[in-house]
Amino acid sequence: EVFRQRYMDSGLLKGVDETNNHDIFVRSTGLPRCMQSAASFLAGLHRSTDAEILTHADTWFRAIPQKLLNRRGAAKFGSEACRRAARREQSAVHSSDEYQSASEKRFEPTMDVFAKWLGTTRRSLPDVTYLCDILQDEHCRGKKEFCHERTPSTKTVKKCLDTGTVTSAVDVCDEAFSLNYSLPYSRMLIQPLLEQILLHMEDILNPLDADPLESISRRMFLYFGHDSTLTPLLTSLGVFDGQWPPLASRVTFELWKCTSPHCRHHKVRLLYNGRPLQGDLTNTMGLCSLGDLVRLIGKRRDDFLASCGTEHTSR
Repeated sequence: EVFRQRYMDSGLLKGVDETNNHDIFVRSTGLPRCMQSAASFLAGLHRSTDAEILTHADTWFRAIPQKLLNRRGAAKFGSEACRRAARREQSAVHSSDEYQSASEKRFEPTMDVFAKWLGTTRRSLPDVTYLCDILQDEHCRGKKEFCHERTPSTKTVKKCLDTGTVTSAVDVCDEAFSLNYSLPYSRMLIQPLLEQILLHMEDILNPLDADPLESISRRMFLYFGHDSTLTPLLTSLGVFDGQWPPLASRVTFELWKCTSPHCRHHKVRLLYNGRPLQGDLTNTMGLCSLGDLVRLIGKRRDDFLASCGTEHTSR
C-alpha cells in the first residue's frame, strides 16, 4: 500500500499497470516465507484481488548470470570460485580478535541463557542470530513475556524470560549481526545484486540493449530477500547503522530522469524504509548521479572478480 501510494497513486510512475507482468519484474529467494512476503507485498500493491504477476524464485544473490557478465565484458566467471572467496571472508570475520572477544564476553553468555531457558545444551543450538530472529519477531509484537513449555517428566514446566532479558538479547544480536558483515564480506555477497540493479537501470535508459525476457518496458523491479541481504547491501553502500533491519524493511533505488537544461546527469535516489540514505555516495536527500553509482559498482566489480580469481576487462 505504501508503494502504491508513492509510485502509482502519486503519478511518479505514470502508465504503470501493477497487474501487468510487462511493467513489473518480481524476483524472490526460494524460501517459502520469502515467497509469502512477495505475495503479501503484491496483494497490497494491486488494486485488483484476482491479479497475477509472475514471480521468479532463484538464488539471485548468489551468482551473477553469465549473460550479465557478458554485458560487462568479463571473459570468464566461476560462481563456485566466488562462493569460496565469500566463505573465506566470512571465516576471516569469525576468526578476528574483535569477533572472538565479543563472542566470549557477550554472544556465548546470551546463548547459555537461551539453552537454560529451553532446557537443552548450548551445543544443540545454532548461531545467536537465529534464535534472536524469533525473539525479535515476538518483541516487535509487544509481548511482555516470552515463555516456553516443556515436559521433562510427567509435569509440564513453563519457563519465561522477562522483557529486559529479551531486549538485552536483541541488543547482542544487533552487535553480532553488525560484526558478522564486514565490509569485504558484504561486498562479496552483494555485488551480484548491485550488478543486476544497475543493469535494469541501463536497460531502461537504453531499451535497444535490453534483454527482452527480463527488462524490456518494465518500470519497477522488486527483489525479495532477507535481513542477510539488506545488511550487506547497506554495509556495502556505507550506510549501515548497526541495527538489525526491522521486519518488512526495504531499500529502494529510484532512477530519476534529468529534464532541466542545467542538469547533465540522471540521478539515483536511495531510500531505506522510506527515508533518504545519506552517505559517502549520496547527499542529505539520498541522491547521487547515475555516473557515480556506475563508477562505484564498476570499481567493486574489479575487486569482486579479482577475489574470485577471474580475469576480466571492465567496461
